[in-house]
Amino acid sequence: MTAMSWAAILPFALPFALAFAAIRAILAWGGGYVLDLPNERSLHDRPVPRTGGLALLAGAAACLVLGGAELWRPLAIAGSLAALSFLDDLRGVPLRLRLAAHLAAASGFAWHLLSPMHPAELALVILGVVWVTNLYNFMDGA
Repeated sequence: MTAMSWAAILPFALPFALAFAAIRAILAWGGGYVLDLPNERSLHDRPVPRTGGLALLAGAAACLVLGGAELWRPLAIAGSLAALSFLDDLRGVPLRLRLAAHLAAASGFAWHLLSPMHPAELALVILGVVWVTNLYNFMDGA
């Protein structure tokens, strides 16, 4: 392959490779702890990984070295929330702490991406992000 074709493939191959390597490492390290076994409420019929999105974020972190350095703040917020979600998957985290973390993460994202904005609009965006995040989490675990 020429240097030009590698340059075109790298932005896709590097995040995929990092995410793939991370999920393999998490599954090897965590064994049965990171697998969600199906039960009567599950939508899946085979064990699936429950890792708080850590492998996906490892792949997304590749954007920092591929020209997206200005995204470090949202990625750090997402990484913190993913780490808390991973801890919740493994051991359980009190509802109030999870809700506070979701509110803090949504506030950080909204402020970073949308400010300046009217405070009432910003509050609605924050509540909407928290609602959608929790709705997705609920449906994911249903």
